[in-house]
Amino acid sequence: MESRTADRTWLLVGLAGIVAILGLGWVLLVGPATSALADQRAQTENAELDLDRQQTRLAQLRSQNNQLAQFQAELAGAQEALPANAAQPEFLRALQSMGTATGVTIDNLAISDPAPAKQPGVVTLPITMSVTGPTADTEAFLNRLQAAGRAVLVGQVNSTVQGSRTSMTLSLQAFVSQAGG
Repeated sequence: MESRTADRTWLLVGLAGIVAILGLGWVLLVGPATSALADQRAQTENAELDLDRQQTRLAQLRSQNNQLAQFQAELAGAQEALPANAAQPEFLRALQSMGTATGVTIDNLAISDPAPAKQPGVVTLPITMSVTGPTADTEAFLNRLQAAGRAVLVGQVNSTVQGSRTSMTLSLQAFVSQAGG
């Protein structure tokens, strides 16, 4: 009977040893591999999410690139409205052309020194001018002035009507980007 007990003891010790070896193998070999696999899966998921974000951003940039001509046209319009230099001769010719086109005469024109605007990076050219012409034509001149491509603020209008003729004194501010001086 003792040999049976000894055999059982050895069998139990052997089984315990096998379980211990399997457990130790799990802890030393399989556990770290499983942990590394879980880390790799997490990194893969993060990389896939990042890839999705980058693909979305790329699609947005491609869409914007398709609108490049439109953006360039808008920029050109903005640069025309807010030139990088005062371009006084061109602006004065444009005013004279507006006067001629609408049938008014520019009697007096005075441009003051540039002054800082409320908006950073922008200066204003204070302009005072007098125009004379038929009432409808002076109104057309004022409308053209406000609709012109150049950023101009009509600050004050004083008008005197004598019969069908109107004399206007206008106080304007023409805006210029400070980048160009």
